[in-house]
Amino acid sequence: MPRKWTRKCPDCNIDIEYGSRKAYHIAIKFPSRRCRWCKQKGKQISNETRQKLSVSRLGKGHPHTEKHKQNMRGSGNGMYGIHRYDIQNPFYGKHHTEEARRKMRIAACKRVIKLQRNNNGRINNVGKKEGRYFRKLERKNGWNGIFFSKSRRQYLIEPLGYFVDYFEPNLNIVVEYDEPRHYKNGTLKAKDIKRMEEIKQHLGCQVWRYNEYTGILTK
Repeated sequence: MPRKWTRKCPDCNIDIEYGSRKAYHIAIKFPSRRCRWCKQKGKQISNETRQKLSVSRLGKGHPHTEKHKQNMRGSGNGMYGIHRYDIQNPFYGKHHTEEARRKMRIAACKRVIKLQRNNNGRINNVGKKEGRYFRKLERKNGWNGIFFSKSRRQYLIEPLGYFVDYFEPNLNIVVEYDEPRHYKNGTLKAKDIKRMEEIKQHLGCQVWRYNEYTGILTK
């Protein structure tokens, strides 16, 4: 096997390998030269360059070195033989705060919006029955006219991280379409009641609920 010429990166202290003795000795003359990863720190890459890099690396992947593979397997891995179940889990018995829950909901909503852009603005979890009901509701109340053109389905209340099924901003009315899973023993689940109260407090709106099973609209 050919000899490998290596030196340490002055910043991150990893080994830099050189393919020839000449390249190695040139690097020795400039001890401040860093590895290619450290050279990129703090640099801004244009979107065009990112696209070219993405195309050039497509299908090539980033294979691990043999040393890295050895560290990942068996006793070389710091997590080898460690199981974080029940009381061994650092989060066991703890609960997220309301603020943390709100932030997680907002992040989830942003992911949904990103998917919408890739799906012609459509949300896949809207059922056919729900769509038909809201079209009927719009016709009945005249919400599809010019004055009510801002009526929205699957409206996002971003500060709360909630999507509501229907929002009429001119009348400040929220309409929720409840499938049977929203009820337990004929009563609206506690989490849905809590969600409804938060929406009322934030928007100061009326909340109408349509029960799909009974066909009753509660105002």
